[in-house]
Amino acid sequence: MNPQDGGQRPRPRPFQNHPPSTLNTRPDPDKKPSAGSPEAIKPQSAPSSPATAGAEAAAREGLNPDGDQESLHPLRDGSQTVNRFEDSPKQLPAAAPTTASPRPAVARPQPSSPAPLAEVVPLLDLLKDDSPSVRRRVSQRLLALGRRVHPALARAARGPDARLRGRARELLLFAERQAAARRLACTASRGAPPLESGLLRLERFIDPSLDARPYLKALDAMGEEVAKRAAAEPEGLRRPLALVDYLSGELSFSGFDPELTAAPGLAHVQLHRLLETKEGLPLTLCAFYALVGRRAGFTVDILPLPGRAMVQLTAGDERVLIDPFDGGRPRTESDLVDYLAHHGLPYRRVWFRAAPDAVVLQHQIVNAVRCLRARGLNREAHLLRQALGSLSRNSPGDRDQSDKGREKRRHP
Repeated sequence: MNPQDGGQRPRPRPFQNHPPSTLNTRPDPDKKPSAGSPEAIKPQSAPSSPATAGAEAAAREGLNPDGDQESLHPLRDGSQTVNRFEDSPKQLPAAAPTTASPRPAVARPQPSSPAPLAEVVPLLDLLKDDSPSVRRRVSQRLLALGRRVHPALARAARGPDARLRGRARELLLFAERQAAARRLACTASRGAPPLESGLLRLERFIDPSLDARPYLKALDAMGEEVAKRAAAEPEGLRRPLALVDYLSGELSFSGFDPELTAAPGLAHVQLHRLLETKEGLPLTLCAFYALVGRRAGFTVDILPLPGRAMVQLTAGDERVLIDPFDGGRPRTESDLVDYLAHHGLPYRRVWFRAAPDAVVLQHQIVNAVRCLRARGLNREAHLLRQALGSLSRNSPGDRDQSDKGREKRRHP
């Protein structure tokens, strides 16, 4: 797995020196992707000014920028956009006259009207209070009013009072995250979502304004390039190993340096930030390998080793374990057993088996919850924990484990 000409493999780091925590880094806002890489993705939008942030938040919620009333817009789904254009009406033949009585008119649901100003204005005044307990109770009341209060919050987010602007924007962002968490839980109630759609829903919870289309195009382009390179290789493991040579060797995707990064961050949980910075958590890198490798037609599985997830590439009866966090270095099962012993962890066979996508998504949600709590966003962490509970209850793997536990209790 020598790197391609022109690329340079990151400096290898000792395997046993990494702690078993799944959260190993802190976001580095000053770090930029290397300019020489064609796959380097630029951020889609620059930070908005305080004067326009409220209008942008209102637009994302489907609000009128003037805040007078809500505007109807097509429904949005967390993983895919519902068709925004209907088919053009076609000319139908004239129906024969009939004497049947016309159907009774069906009442259509009307959009919720804005909340009365007499109720909202005093709450917005109290939102400027210096007491945290007062602000907490006022925020709960405003959120309980739902979308009816969003026009007033959007106006406050553009108002002259700096404290009210910031707190109104926080409430609008939290309302968007509430909707994203409901979408994730609703999808989980219909069964475990695939890895890609589940990760995209998690991305939209963290950043509701994210436009994922350019990042998906980048993943498609990487998958095509890996497939092209693998076609020139002989049969066997050399073909899936083209994935490692390209991502870790040429593009230099790898983990952060634990000596330079003290705390974890949400940027290393998010897939789109990984594409920008080329650094992430072990599980984020493994999910990235899986999404690109599966696009190229390979069998790519993830081994959920605690603190150091691994990628398993399979070709026929052959398989190889890859450590994306350490620049794509190959590992053996003995290396993983030594890693567990070095960190005082017991040996569990389940850690050496390919994890279902639903289990990988659950671990990544746990990483996001820990990052949110580290930043003091406890309400957001609670929302994500509720969605995680829905996903866990509907995960086929979890149901199988619970069934085995019940069977074991019946027949010890």
